[in-house]
Amino acid sequence: MRPRGPLAARIARRANLPCIGVGHQYAFFHDIPMVGDNTATRWVIKHFAFCDQPIGLHWHHFGHPILPPIVPPLELESVTVKEELILVYLPFESVDAIRNLLRPFNSNSFHIYSKTPHAVDERHLHFLLFSRKGFLSDLHRCGGVICNAGFELPSEALQLGKKLLVRPLNGQLEQESNALVIQKLGLGSVMQKLDSRAVDTWLNIPY
Repeated sequence: MRPRGPLAARIARRANLPCIGVGHQYAFFHDIPMVGDNTATRWVIKHFAFCDQPIGLHWHHFGHPILPPIVPPLELESVTVKEELILVYLPFESVDAIRNLLRPFNSNSFHIYSKTPHAVDERHLHFLLFSRKGFLSDLHRCGGVICNAGFELPSEALQLGKKLLVRPLNGQLEQESNALVIQKLGLGSVMQKLDSRAVDTWLNIPY
């Protein structure tokens, strides 16, 4: 069975069933770039996400039996990419913080999926209610993606060849390690905090 977190793995263990783990966290069972890499950190990861057969997913194998991301088929009608359109998904940031970050860049159109109670257009800033269909449409049409340094959305963006700017959550080992890998592999850009200078530099990178 494929566990979805420690609960499924514990159920499998109690029932004496074999448990196969497929996911990003299992890539960290191997010696790959990781922030705060030490014996204690490795022990916590292996015991939190335990299983009988771990299969890790990552953007590179680093010389280990690690598979590429599993990205679901994105079935949309043919779309025209607009380089100036930027998809923004920073759910842990306030609307005001995102507004202040992006307001100076009026040569771009930002489609921002945020905590806004209703959709609002503020010239080049478009605050949108979350819609999977609308989100995927923007992901296909955009020239770049600004998001946190999780695994799923960056994987989808990279699969589609979008330029990527990530802001890892502070103190979140997986996200900080993902940002480290993105930098090491040259897959995108990283800003450790909301930084207009970093956004300006990134926007000027050719699509």
